[in-house]
Amino acid sequence: MEETINTRPQAIEIEKKLLSCLLQRPDRCIDLASEKNLLPNHFYLISHSKLYEVIQTLHNQEEKKEKLTDLSLLNQHFQDIKALDDIGGLVNLAKIWNLASNTDPILDYIQVVQEKFILRSIQDTCHKAGSQIQEQPEDVNKILDSFEKDILKIREGITNEDYNSVENIANQFLGKEDGMVQFLHDEEGIDSGFSDLDKLTGGFRAGEVFIIAARPGMGKTSFVLNIMSNISLKQKKSAMIFSLEMTTIQLIRKLVFAEARFDESTLHRGFVPSKEEVKKLKKSMAKIGSTKLWIDETSNISIEELRAKARRMKKEQKIEIIAVDYLQLMRVETTQSNREREVALVSAGLKALAKELKIPIIALSQLNRNPDQTKDGKPRLSDLRESGSIEQDADRVSLLHRPAYYEQEDESKPGIATLSLAKNRHGATGVIELKFFAKYTRFEAPSLRTEEE
Repeated sequence: MEETINTRPQAIEIEKKLLSCLLQRPDRCIDLASEKNLLPNHFYLISHSKLYEVIQTLHNQEEKKEKLTDLSLLNQHFQDIKALDDIGGLVNLAKIWNLASNTDPILDYIQVVQEKFILRSIQDTCHKAGSQIQEQPEDVNKILDSFEKDILKIREGITNEDYNSVENIANQFLGKEDGMVQFLHDEEGIDSGFSDLDKLTGGFRAGEVFIIAARPGMGKTSFVLNIMSNISLKQKKSAMIFSLEMTTIQLIRKLVFAEARFDESTLHRGFVPSKEEVKKLKKSMAKIGSTKLWIDETSNISIEELRAKARRMKKEQKIEIIAVDYLQLMRVETTQSNREREVALVSAGLKALAKELKIPIIALSQLNRNPDQTKDGKPRLSDLRESGSIEQDADRVSLLHRPAYYEQEDESKPGIATLSLAKNRHGATGVIELKFFAKYTRFEAPSLRTEEE
């Protein structure tokens, strides 16, 4: 049965010629289509989309690839999977098969089909925004955020559908010689620069939220700066910090002083650094200045604003990791006055953003006063301030603690801090030791020592 064609942007004949090229010259054309990220939903007709799905599936299965080059075998395959009617029957399949010639411009066909899909997507997005304006005219920021999100997805060539076929994904692994080896190994995470932490976590992984929680004065900002410095300076990755409490200059000073191991406490009116100190600071400044590290110092930023900025930075600067300092300072566009609910919305928003951008997010969080009321000040997971949803949404939660702050320091281990990985959704929990150099506001692995030491 022929599908009804309306006035939506489409190129039916081009779709047919494209499918014909894929069937007649699968080894060359299907690989080109994959390189250009041609997806089933790019086709206007459902029958064409279904045919392309089957072409992909057969191509990815070595023992079934031959069916693509024989019309009789292909027809039998569609009968076997009871999908011949879905593509318009044998007559329609034969017509599509015979359309292409060896000189057909496959890349031009792919471009036209994708451009028509983009136009339909823009049309759908505008229609959706129009409906939201009619139904919820008071939620301006939410409508704008949704519209921007949809438009950026279109611009980046991302499908608006969030589901994947398990069959197609499985076939991607099965179609490769080392497919099962790849399947067994999880995606490699970004190293923190602290080896003991990376052993526990496997690094910061795409789509995950890593919480670093502590009481004020524990050095959580310094710790996340050390991590981001390791990532951007040593691993040459593009990273971004949203600082809601400190200015960009303050953060850069901390980064430079920590890298130069410069004692910030010596700064006072009339202080004149030595030539050697100036040399070290200049060298440190040059190193920090060479990184792909971006800082946004917007105070009281909302989750909607942060999302919008992060999306743009992912597109324009290819950022690979985000840090937020800190979670409880973020604002939520809501009519609810319940603080726990607001923090829950922020927490859920960060998790959704990590999944959307497919990058890890490190978020700092305050703990309540319970640790201060104990002798050793050791924090617990239940001390997360204002919302249990932080624990629920986060993939990993770590608790930073410095015994020296509570005058409980072990004299045999001066400057030792602990980072307790209290929740690890994909692995073991544990406690690692860190060395904290207060005068440099710098954390290192205990095995490392400064030049002075």
